[in-house]
Amino acid sequence: TGMRHEWDFMENGHIESMLGLNQCISAAGNKLNLIACNQKDARQMWNLTKDGFLMNRHTQKCIEPSDTSLRQEKCLLTDQKWSVQPSGAIQNRLSGLCMDVAGIPPQDMQAGAPLTIWECELGGVSAGSSHVTDQIWNVT
Repeated sequence: TGMRHEWDFMENGHIESMLGLNQCISAAGNKLNLIACNQKDARQMWNLTKDGFLMNRHTQKCIEPSDTSLRQEKCLLTDQKWSVQPSGAIQNRLSGLCMDVAGIPPQDMQAGAPLTIWECELGGVSAGSSHVTDQIWNVT
């Protein structure tokens, strides 16, 4: 892991990294990864339900932790519930861990980078380094 868990939820359903690299969360089969944001790509459109599920609009599946990785599965389980923190971090309600990108940011924040779940870096830097966190998201 590298940077903060900063994400931006966009009105159109996109979840974009706040690192300014135009990378959004996309569903690729059951796996989740970053790809260049595309306003017309349904695989990048998510809904945060009132129960805390992050559901893909195209597949109707929810983001779920699997060991240290994230995948999408049928929306059923309590470990699929998330909260968006004021910092932009997306935190799993059951484990308390945050949505992250594998590797060290920003160099590992490229198209195809897999999503993971990791200890929350709410201080703005990656654990054990001076790198900015990759855990901050813009949800549009």
